[in-house]
Parts: sequence; C-alpha cells; structure tokens
Amino acid sequence: MKKNARPLSHRSLDCEETLNPIQSAGNLDTWANLLSRYFVPVEAHDGAHEDNVTKTTSRFFSGKLIGRRWSSKAMAQLSVNAHAVSRQSTLGDAEGPGYFKLAIQGAGRGIVMQDGKEAVLETGEFAFFDASRPYTVLFDDSSTSHILLFPRQLLHLPFDSADELSVMAFGQGKPLSRIVTSFSNECVDAMKHLGGPVARRLADNLIHLLGTVIANELYSGGSDLGDRHRKQQVMAYVEEHLEDPGLNPQAIAAAHFISVRSLHQLFENENQTIAATIRSLRLERCRMQLEDPSQDAVLLSSIAAQWGFADSAHFSRAFRQAYGATPSQWRAMR
Repeated sequence: MKKNARPLSHRSLDCEETLNPIQSAGNLDTWANLLSRYFVPVEAHDGAHEDNVTKTTSRFFSGKLIGRRWSSKAMAQLSVNAHAVSRQSTLGDAEGPGYFKLAIQGAGRGIVMQDGKEAVLETGEFAFFDASRPYTVLFDDSSTSHILLFPRQLLHLPFDSADELSVMAFGQGKPLSRIVTSFSNECVDAMKHLGGPVARRLADNLIHLLGTVIANELYSGGSDLGDRHRKQQVMAYVEEHLEDPGLNPQAIAAAHFISVRSLHQLFENENQTIAATIRSLRLERCRMQLEDPSQDAVLLSSIAAQWGFADSAHFSRAFRQAYGATPSQWRAMR
C-alpha cells in the first residue's frame, strides 16, 4: 500500500476527515501520496507514453487539489500537468465494499484505462470505473477534472449491469449527461464555502444523479444497451414460466409494463418472434424429456400439457415440424 494511504471505511456515520481542503504538490511522489490519502492507493507516472508508463519524478510537475473527504467517499477538483496515475493492486473484502470513481473532465483531455477498455474524455465528458481494482488514468496535457469516489452500492443498481457501462465516455449529447457535468461544477464551487454535512449531501446528490443516468442507459427503451437488458429480462421471465399455459406475448408485456407492440419491437431483429421463441423452448424441453429413459412411463399428452401444449394434436404437429418426427417416433428412435 502507498505510504500514508489508508483505505476508506464504510460506516453508518459518514464523518468528515480532517484533511486540508486545498493542497498542492510539486512532484509526482508527493502527488501520489496526496491522491492516496484522499482516494485509494495509487502511484504517479510521467505518462509520456500510454504503452510504456514508467515511474518517474518530474521536477516540472505541479498539481493542486481542492476537495473534501469523508469516511466512505471523497470529492475533489484536480488541476495538474501531464501525468498518469495507476492503481496496481486490488482492495480486499476486509477493506470495505467496492468503490467507483467518477471522473469528469474539465480543461484538457483525460484517458481512463481498465480491463482492456479505454474511455477518452474531452471537456465536459465523464466516465466511471472500479476504483477497487487496477486502472490507469492518463492526462496528456495540463488538465482540470472533478473526481468523486464512493461505494458502488450507493448507485442502487445491479453490479453486473453497472459494470457494463464502466469505462465508457458519457458525452454532452444527452440532457442527463449535461446535468451531471453542470451539477458537478456547482458542487465543487459550493464545497469551498459549505460546512461538512451540507457538502456531503451535495456529493450524495451527485451520486444519485449518476445512478439516474446509468439507469436511463440500462433500462430505457431506444438505446441498444437498454433494449438488450430488457430482452434479457424478458427471456429470463419466459424461461421461468415455460410451464404456464398462459404464457403469451400479452402476459409477458403486462409483466414488464410495456405494450405488446414494444415487446415485438424488442425481437424484430431476431430470427423468430417472441411467440415462436416460446414454442421452440417448449418443444426443446419436451424433446429432452422424451430422450430421458426415466420418463418412458409418462404419457405423451402429459408431457405436452406440462410444457404448455393444451392440444396433443397441435403438439405432435409442431414437434414433427421442428424435429422431422412425431413425439412417439422420437421416443422410439432413442
């Protein structure tokens, strides 16, 4: 762990820590120690080459930090020369919950790299990433940025879903993204004059706003990622209710609070409709049961009824169309 660095703790009382709200550094080692005290343990580099980030101490470096730190979160405005910071290790479970870092680019350009992904941030753009695991953030020129560190559970979103959008640049083309950048600017300016409890509430509001932006990307219709998540939810529901004879597009749409038309639009680029998908899955379950010797005593009509086929003749026709043999022939061929 970096010298003087202490992992953030997560306590019910989010107390402010007594750190100087305005600090500066004249070399990279001092800067790394300062960032480690405010956020998580990191090392500072010259960042001259993205593909060869080597540790160095530059006499020309200068950095300034204006921020606040609480027991489970921290927020600061950074003003720096070109450099990079890297986290090489992973926070253990004993050190608290996983943490996200939100990086909002002011002047200059920032590049966030983690897990083979890369987000290039121009002025007004932002990205979030997992601060508990290795990462590198590169500033290739004099830059300003806002950094917010917080427990990832404060987003109130499924971890896997949020991870899909990590290390992705959110631009200024969407109203909600612009609100995040604008509100962050207001927060940093206000924190210079506000007391600790009120400043902490502002940081909490920014976290909630980020969660709203992520949720909008994940679950709203019209975005590729949102449609993909909705489709995954629909398919999980279908798998869970395959034995229900009432499973149909109308029931699925009602269960997900969308129209039948919207449901069909989710699957318009697939090879088959949602109704055909349900039928295929049910036939597959029947085929598996027919191939199981322990099920030989079960009547074909019972197998059909178990998987939502109320009419045995319809089941036989559908099965033959799918597999080229009737259910009884398939069982005999086994």
